[in-house]
Amino acid sequence: MILDNERFLDFSQDARKMTKHEIPEIKPNSILLFGDFRIQSFKNKDITYLFSHKLKLAFLIILEHSRLGGIASQHFSSIMWPEKEEDKSKNLRGVIINHLRNIFKEMEGVELIYDKGFFKIEIDPNLCYCDYARCHEIMNSSSTNKEKKDEIVQILSRGKFLKLADEPCIDSLKDSTEKLLVPFLLTEMEKSFCANDYHVVLILCDALFNIDPINNEALYYTVQSLTKMNFTNEARRQFYLFSTEFEKIMGCSYKTSYNDIVNGKIKTAK
Repeated sequence: MILDNERFLDFSQDARKMTKHEIPEIKPNSILLFGDFRIQSFKNKDITYLFSHKLKLAFLIILEHSRLGGIASQHFSSIMWPEKEEDKSKNLRGVIINHLRNIFKEMEGVELIYDKGFFKIEIDPNLCYCDYARCHEIMNSSSTNKEKKDEIVQILSRGKFLKLADEPCIDSLKDSTEKLLVPFLLTEMEKSFCANDYHVVLILCDALFNIDPINNEALYYTVQSLTKMNFTNEARRQFYLFSTEFEKIMGCSYKTSYNDIVNGKIKTAK
């Protein structure tokens, strides 16, 4: 079940000032997949409108497979047009590929390559910023310093990964990214909480709620952080929202009490 992804950041006006992280200005020549899908040209023009629904799907499918060397042309066609015969899908594929290549002319360091029967998208990180690629790079690194954590927080501040995309053909892309995010978020939530960096904790919790709306650790750190920031009414409200959603999803009431969480007696048990 998917929740209203903004509810855990829907604080009162005063609380919002302290909890919402400043979202950085969109850079020229960038690909943004967290939050609203956004493509910015090297001339700093928003060219997202050039991506029809089919073009966006094609781009995301090829981008996902590019991490493993690309996607075979026939496999690509079978995902995009499962009901079409090969000769018809081949023509459609050619049109889609040409459209994508024309769009990429508006960018630097982005190229759609066809090599030995496989399509792949190559992005030069020195020329084009892609939050998806950068997120994977940071999470796969051996350590996370403050600069890297701040960058991840900025990426996550834009919202849920592929927020408005709800197509079965890109579920694997969303799932693989979210599976990589969960352990990273849990680790960084605890580190940030111990460092009294509560506004960062709340952003990380919100990102985790986007993946798992009834995650106990996220609730624990949300309530604890809001309490530490003296937003006790907001902490109670978030607990109530969580409990209500838990009962809706699980079909039973949430057994942990608000006081148990505030007093730090419980973190993970349901």
